[in-house]
Amino acid sequence: MTRVLVVGGGISGITAALKSAQAGYDVTLIESRPYLGGRAYSYWDSSQEEWIDNCQHIIMGCCREITDLLKELDVYEKIKWYDKYRFLYDSKQISELASSILPAPFHLIPAFFNNQYYGTKDKIQLCRSIAKLWLTETVFIEPKQIISAEEWLLKAGQSECLMNGFWHPLIVSAFNTPANEVPWTALKQSIELAFLGNKDGYRLGVFTNSLNEIFHQAAMRKLTEHNVHVLLNTSINTVHWDELAKVRGLISKNQEMFYSDVYISCLPNMRSAVLFNSHKQRCFKPSPIMSLHLWVKDEITQEDCLCLPGRKIHWMFNKNKQYDRSLKTNQYLTFVISAADDLMDKTNLEIQKLLLPEISEIFPKLENTQIEAVRILREPGATFRFNISSSQKRPYTYMGGNVLFAGDYTDTDWPGTMEGSVISGINAVEILKSLWKP
Repeated sequence: MTRVLVVGGGISGITAALKSAQAGYDVTLIESRPYLGGRAYSYWDSSQEEWIDNCQHIIMGCCREITDLLKELDVYEKIKWYDKYRFLYDSKQISELASSILPAPFHLIPAFFNNQYYGTKDKIQLCRSIAKLWLTETVFIEPKQIISAEEWLLKAGQSECLMNGFWHPLIVSAFNTPANEVPWTALKQSIELAFLGNKDGYRLGVFTNSLNEIFHQAAMRKLTEHNVHVLLNTSINTVHWDELAKVRGLISKNQEMFYSDVYISCLPNMRSAVLFNSHKQRCFKPSPIMSLHLWVKDEITQEDCLCLPGRKIHWMFNKNKQYDRSLKTNQYLTFVISAADDLMDKTNLEIQKLLLPEISEIFPKLENTQIEAVRILREPGATFRFNISSSQKRPYTYMGGNVLFAGDYTDTDWPGTMEGSVISGINAVEILKSLWKP
């Protein structure tokens, strides 16, 4: 039986290990940390007595592969789907994005025209720009020229109101990269998948359990069922090459040697490139996400989740509405800032002084209740920077020898998302099956 060693237990590694085992390979999965899930992890906060996710992870209806993986892990029922979600503008106006009785791709048009924040001209321009993204390949640009999403939208006549109220929050949330860096072709693909392809592509899914339960506990159970040998707390330091430039074995931090016939690297971009000495694998700039977790004595909002255009904070998620917190008397909210480069070097106190007044402006009831706890979590390498340069130079899954590469940074056509991670793992196993029999 062909041996496969998967290095890295994030979402791409879980996918690669599970799919390889299902295909009949002898699979070992090595992870340096004491849990699976990679960047989708939780930690136990003893003072609050509950799990805290490192960041709010969401799924959209167009993300078919991650939803299929969650079904395989028997945790699909732990997703709460929203058929409509709400935008709270700086003017305190609220609008909803929800499907209508119209068929795709027209199902969201009534939602756009019912939005009271935009004037009639803006509503028409918004629908026109979405139609142009869908129907054309090279509007406003030379056929071989790649421009940013922001430049494309401005050339399409999008007003400052539309840019700040719709496009900027949409793009930074989807790509974890500002609109002036994201290629317009990626925006086109995202609009087609999420808003136009079918009536449920735009839906928002959030987990009702901690990421620890979803991507560690559930994955461990399923991998064990398929006879995958999982080694946690095992860090690989060195690769042992043979004279034919194939990997002969991997050496751990504790000087233990691991041999295999095929190796699938599911490590983060830079770590993978350095460990496997891959000159063909470009190292991309990381893009950070920050989350502020807030516990208050009394309820300050009944909203499940809110998109917050025109602010430093991009999203609010109400854990009381998403988790089972029936034994808790306080309210737990998470606030998310994508592409948070300008906040990463600030102290926790500086961040609180910057963001808590904004939260108070959004939810005035905060002024009349007690803040019980604040946690600020930084994820410096939450995703790779999905800009024009990186989108054109993403590494292939297979570049020779007996090593395959998987991870959201590989050539999946998706940005740095859970969906991209799963697809990368699937791609690696498809190439594995084509080159090595079980």
